[in-house]
Amino acid sequence: MNIIINHWHSYLDMPKHDRDWHERDIEDEFIELTESKGLISKWSELSDIAYTYTRGQWSGHNGLKLPINKISYFVGLLYMFPKYTLRWKFYFKLGKIIDENLEIREVRNPQKKKN
Repeated sequence: MNIIINHWHSYLDMPKHDRDWHERDIEDEFIELTESKGLISKWSELSDIAYTYTRGQWSGHNGLKLPINKISYFVGLLYMFPKYTLRWKFYFKLGKIIDENLEIREVRNPQKKKN
């Protein structure tokens, strides 16, 4: 499974950050999970945790703490792939419409964008 996840992250090719950045990102997403209401919202937040955790691992930071159990992680992975792939594709295509040479590779909600 890790091979598929790492290949997918390489395809999205998001910027890699230092370990502290990824730890804070995972922590922020976990807080959002604890504050979420409703099944769809919780599932979406689980996918955000799965994304930030796997992105940190893809960035070379092994041993990151996963703040959810393995079943919740798997459930988050199920939603992570379509959610982030479709968002990435939307921004990528929008960038091409604006300027054929422009490559926008974004998967974060702009309202939640971090440095």
